[in-house]
Amino acid sequence: YSQNPFPEAVVIGQYLREHTRPEARIAVIGSEPEIYFYAHRRAATPFLYTYPLVETQPLAAKMQREFAQNIEAADPDYVVFVSVSTSWLAMPGADPFVFDWFGGYSEQHLHDIGMVDIVSLDHTKYRWGGGPAQLQPLADNWLAILRNNLTQKGQNVHTICLVKRLKGRDDAGAELHAEESPPRF
Repeated sequence: YSQNPFPEAVVIGQYLREHTRPEARIAVIGSEPEIYFYAHRRAATPFLYTYPLVETQPLAAKMQREFAQNIEAADPDYVVFVSVSTSWLAMPGADPFVFDWFGGYSEQHLHDIGMVDIVSLDHTKYRWGGGPAQLQPLADNWLAILRNNLTQKGQNVHTICLVKRLKGRDDAGAELHAEESPPRF
């Protein structure tokens, strides 16, 4: 699957299924609708794919704002942010609103509880729990699992991770709990 997070979606979906009520809403910030399927949870937005949001097309800005409004109105229990280029395929010159909005939204409403690093084609590292230093991305391709602050208090380092991703930097943080992945296919 190259760097596409298909195998990781199974693990993330299982985690969300085990840590949410059946009626809970979740949001995936990226084009990985399989996470909803594996989690057995409903989406907080009708936008299951984010590709059209970051195209240079006339409705992109409107769609990004609707996407943000849907998520804010649904107030999902968990959010998965996907930092994998193939999950976005953002076109040059695309409106960056969705990324700016999510930076502010995550700071106010979410805290990090997990980080999934796609280290290589045959190696993924899953880290759960810890503080900001423990949940920094260790790879170019990663997924952050965030929990709603109203569900449980915690700290959010997602905006720091997002800025580093956009700048092409990453810092290795110490880990509290890590799991090695099964082989990627």
